[in-house]
Amino acid sequence: MQFWLAATITGIFLGLILFACVRLRMHFGPLIRQRYGDWARRSFWLASILLMILLANQSLELLRIYVDNQIPTMENLMLEIWFALLALIVGLGLVFKRISKNR
Repeated sequence: MQFWLAATITGIFLGLILFACVRLRMHFGPLIRQRYGDWARRSFWLASILLMILLANQSLELLRIYVDNQIPTMENLMLEIWFALLALIVGLGLVFKRISKNR
């Protein structure tokens, strides 16, 4: 049970961090374009996407280190799937909530 709780907390935390990255990108993207041009905005978007990938990989690695060799492999795979789905659902849910709020 403690492993599922760890996967749930890590997934929710990652979803919140990914949402924060999207919000920062949406806020600063137009400002960077006005100040430095379109190439800088595209570079900023690429850097933010790379940061989100890095954060997702690192949080998955932390989860793997936590549960490594303590539970069977198939259970470990189910934890990783749960973690990824939860992070995706939380992140997308917050983005869609923000989009519908602004309409």
